[in-house]
Amino acid sequence: MGKVKKIGLGIAIGFAALIVLGAIGSYVSEDTVKSNYIQKEETSKSIPLGDKKNPAPIGENIIAGDISFKVIGVKDISSVGSEYLGEDADGVFLVIDLIMENNGKESVQIISDYFKLIDSQERKFESDNQAWIYLDENVFLKQLQPTIPTKGQIIFDIPTNSETYTLEVTDSIFGLDKKYINIGVFP
Repeated sequence: MGKVKKIGLGIAIGFAALIVLGAIGSYVSEDTVKSNYIQKEETSKSIPLGDKKNPAPIGENIIAGDISFKVIGVKDISSVGSEYLGEDADGVFLVIDLIMENNGKESVQIISDYFKLIDSQERKFESDNQAWIYLDENVFLKQLQPTIPTKGQIIFDIPTNSETYTLEVTDSIFGLDKKYINIGVFP
């Protein structure tokens, strides 16, 4: 009987030790998960939406200076205009549809310097100044009156290899306040 009690007591102590170790392990891993989550949350709070390291997604409104920008659509095409009057892309045209609103107190004229397209290799593309005149709703030289949302399109001639693109928008020709929108992979 004494031997059986000792074995039973040893088994009970072993089970108790396993339960305690399991509880400690669970507490430690739960604490680690909470710590990692808080750390990620603090990182995302420290990088504002629209920053180069945290570009806004399509459909999200961002503000650069007094102008708000929202990309509402993107498409790639090989030519723009009609068969008689138009322009063919050297690579492929990327047409970006957006809505802009002037939140300032004075009218603003939009020019091509307000937009740049940046690929994943940090190469910068300017809008195609020959093709934009064939767009249905081109934004260039448009007057943005205060508080009136305005739809428009911009066009870029990009290489035919697939790249991830980010649209850089700014509030002036001096580029004092730049914001970024993730356009996606094209073509």
